[in-house]
Amino acid sequence: AGSAKMIASGDKDNMPEGCTPENTAAIASDLAGKTYGLNSLDTNIEDDDTNFTRFLLLARRGIAHFLTRKIPSKTSVVFTLPNTAGA
Repeated sequence: AGSAKMIASGDKDNMPEGCTPENTAAIASDLAGKTYGLNSLDTNIEDDDTNFTRFLLLARRGIAHFLTRKIPSKTSVVFTLPNTAGA
């Protein structure tokens, strides 16, 4: 939902260089789109058997320092790639 909120805010200063609400999309839940007044371009994109979800935590210390079983965890990732083949 964080990416949907960022796009809906229209605040270009908080978006990566070259990104605007007009040329940027978010992968988010239907609820996030409704909450932030965004149009859905497609639905059920997760239903492709060839899609896989992978998780990566980057840190200078081991993850045990940051996460324990008592700490609920949720991660959002926002990134941009050039519009070129193989990006």
